[in-house]
Amino acid sequence: MKQQQKPVTRAVLRKYFGEDASITGFGGDYRVTTPTGGLVRFWGDKGKVVYGGDDVYRAFVQVGGECWGALTANGLRDRDMLIGLMAHGEALNIRVQPSFRDRKATIKRWVLSGLVYFLACMILGPDDANAAAASGGNTYVGVSLACAVVCFFLMKRQARKKEQRHMEEGGFHLPRGGAGGAGYADDDDLKKGGLM
Repeated sequence: MKQQQKPVTRAVLRKYFGEDASITGFGGDYRVTTPTGGLVRFWGDKGKVVYGGDDVYRAFVQVGGECWGALTANGLRDRDMLIGLMAHGEALNIRVQPSFRDRKATIKRWVLSGLVYFLACMILGPDDANAAAASGGNTYVGVSLACAVVCFFLMKRQARKKEQRHMEEGGFHLPRGGAGGAGYADDDDLKKGGLM
């Protein structure tokens, strides 16, 4: 059963960041500045630690745990932030899943596949309307569509390989399982080395 998400509110932010934190914004779009100089942004069901230390990471993970149940942290641009969030999630028993997904890759896939389809239609299609009517069908459209689909799935496969390579370079060789740490693992799991 999926946990219901709560909206991020000023009351939740005050609860974890403290009374001394400066909270600006409204309607789910908040900017939190801590007394120690940390800066965090929340918007919708997303958040970002702009900069900060131990107190900022702890509060951020607690807000994410209460409002969203778990966090997915993208380490593609900032590996240190990912490690800090995961460490605090492990200590607070809140699941923080690492991710190295490039969000622009999906847009690139669709645009390039559309371009391949368009170019294949131009190259494979007949030169005039009389030839298209005489050919008895639109086989060139089917071939063009097949080229675009093949291009789309090859790019998707390449993006997954790139994501896996980033995970391995970051030291995350296996997907994390469960919400708990080593206390939830049995002896067989610990011998495998699958838990961090």
